[in-house]
Amino acid sequence: PLPCLQFHKGKRHYQIALSDILFLHSDHVYVEIHTLHHQKILCRSPLKCLLAQLPAEQFVQTHRSYIVNLQHVSRLEKDALYVRDTPIPISRSRRKAVLASLYDD
Repeated sequence: PLPCLQFHKGKRHYQIALSDILFLHSDHVYVEIHTLHHQKILCRSPLKCLLAQLPAEQFVQTHRSYIVNLQHVSRLEKDALYVRDTPIPISRSRRKAVLASLYDD
C-alpha cells in the first residue's frame, strides 16, 4: 500500500496518497489539501496534527499556515516556494529549515 494521509470528514474516512498532495493550507479551523488532480479537499483538523502524519523528508512547513510536498516544488524565490504556479510563502523564522530541507539531497 502507498503511504497516505488519513483523516475523517463527517462520517467519511479519507486516504490521500502522499505523492498526490501538492500542499496543505490552513485557514482558521479548516485545512485545504491541494492535490495533483486539481482537487481541494477540506479537512477540519489542526495543521500540526496533519503534519505529524507526514514524513519530514518529503514535507516541510514553510509558514504557520502552509505545508509543502518538496517533490512538487518547481522553483524557489527569496520569500516563496512555487508549487506548479502557486506561490507558497516562506516565513522568516522557517526560511533556514526550508532551505535545509530543499538542499538536503
